[in-house]
Amino acid sequence: MSYKVEDVGKYVLEYCREKNYDIPHPKLQKILYFLQAYFVTKKGNVCFEEEIEVHKTGPVISEVSSIYNRYGGYDLLIFEKNLNLTPLNESPIELSDREIIERIVDWLSVYSSSELFDAIKNQDVWKNSIESGVVMPTEMAKYYA
Repeated sequence: MSYKVEDVGKYVLEYCREKNYDIPHPKLQKILYFLQAYFVTKKGNVCFEEEIEVHKTGPVISEVSSIYNRYGGYDLLIFEKNLNLTPLNESPIELSDREIIERIVDWLSVYSSSELFDAIKNQDVWKNSIESGVVMPTEMAKYYA
């Protein structure tokens, strides 16, 4: 099952709020990239349908950028009142997928946005996507398999 990237992003933000993790918009984009990679590799389907675009600053999902880009590189949770977050137990995301998302967020929480991008930009799946401008889920599945 795939979700709207907005719902996945909100789940990540709410989980980060509960765990007291910093989550600036650029880091959210990179976490969503790794979530997509995990889902296509381990579950055999996408986490979300929206495209991951290749930008010089890292992966960008336009639908997420249009919501959170105005907050710049600040921790999004300082703007919590404006984010319209959904409590974790009310999320449309299935329980088993929530557990996956939480594990990946826990794992990536210790890294900065730039550290995450350093890991991404050195991978062939990223390098091979620069020309087309989009990281295809099928290419992620091949690379991370």
